[in-house]
Amino acid sequence: MTLWRHFDIVDLTDKTHLLVEQHISYLKDIEFDQSYEISLIRESVLPKETCEFWTYLLTIEKGAELYATCRSKIYVKGIEPI
Repeated sequence: MTLWRHFDIVDLTDKTHLLVEQHISYLKDIEFDQSYEISLIRESVLPKETCEFWTYLLTIEKGAELYATCRSKIYVKGIEPI
């Protein structure tokens, strides 16, 4: 399951990309009839010759309590070298 795939990520809109790796940590049970605060940030970029690997962190919280995290590594094709 790709938890973050329903986000519109402007930086990926015109780029070919593929999920390479994903680690999900459930810290508390998530109930589907509740509202949660969700954030998605890009943590790092690993440049290669013709591509990059971007790592994103998705967090699911309610109040001050963290319910789950999902760290995803994305292969991004066609990046021009700097």
